[in-house]
Order: sequence, then structure tokens, then C-alpha cells
Amino acid sequence: CWAFSTVEALKTYWAMQTGNLQEFSEQFVLDCTQSNGCGGTGGCQGATPKQALATIEKYGGIPSEWTYSYTSYPGTNGVA
Repeated sequence: CWAFSTVEALKTYWAMQTGNLQEFSEQFVLDCTQSNGCGGTGGCQGATPKQALATIEKYGGIPSEWTYSYTSYPGTNGVA
């Protein structure tokens, strides 16, 4: 999934830069990333890593998995 691959890449970059492994929220990326007309309609309907990174930048970061848990397991946008 585009959201998981984006978060994993960000997590790897963070660990390489800081030496700390952080769990970031995939649900935040799903809930907050809107489509720009490319790659689906956002959320569980699809988007791109580029859109996800732009969303993270727009909101000034990404919360941890522990504070914004994953709820979209049935394949629809969850309510956190």
C-alpha cells in the first residue's frame, strides 16, 4: 500500500538520521492525504507517496503509531 511504503521509507530515513527507530502513523497518512487527481481519491482509495510526503510536510510532521493508531484494516478509511 502506498501509505505503508511511504511511512516505512520515512521511518528508515529517521532512524538513519537520528539513530532512533520511531513508529509513525499510517492511519494519519490515510486520513489526511487527499488526491490531487493522480493515483486515486486519497485514503484507502489510493494516492501516491509523493502526495503522502506533501501531506506530512503540510501538517508539520507525523504522529506516532501509539497516538494515532491504525483503524483501516477492513479496507475502508477508519475513524481514529
